[in-house]
Amino acid sequence: MREATGNALLTMMITSIIAVIMIFFVGSISYSKSYKIKNYIVNEIEEYGGWDSSLQASVDSYMKDIGYNVRKDDYKCNRVSNIPTTCKYININSSYDYCVYECKNYYKVVTFMKFEFPVISDIIKFEVRGETNTFNDFNKSN
Repeated sequence: MREATGNALLTMMITSIIAVIMIFFVGSISYSKSYKIKNYIVNEIEEYGGWDSSLQASVDSYMKDIGYNVRKDDYKCNRVSNIPTTCKYININSSYDYCVYECKNYYKVVTFMKFEFPVISDIIKFEVRGETNTFNDFNKSN
């Protein structure tokens, strides 16, 4: 009987360790994808010199190619914390899960790291933030 209890405990410990390792692995993959997307959007805004509908179409096409998260709910980017009140949300028509804010002379970009598990994917959503360099000659493209 003692061996059966020992085997059950050992199996539970191994299963728990494997689950923790898998969570870290999935989290690091999700974070790297979100970070890569954020860097891509920031670089495109800086290269293009601002944000407009053609850049949004280009970014959305890239998101589709890379397999980024499609918005499943009506997530409002105005719920993102620590965004200055002088910044306004500008990628309203996108069907992908990212936010671009136009501030006084720069842009802020927020992408989201999500775990694609059935129950916790809607609950756990971490923000990955970035911003462009300051534009000296800032012209609003909208």
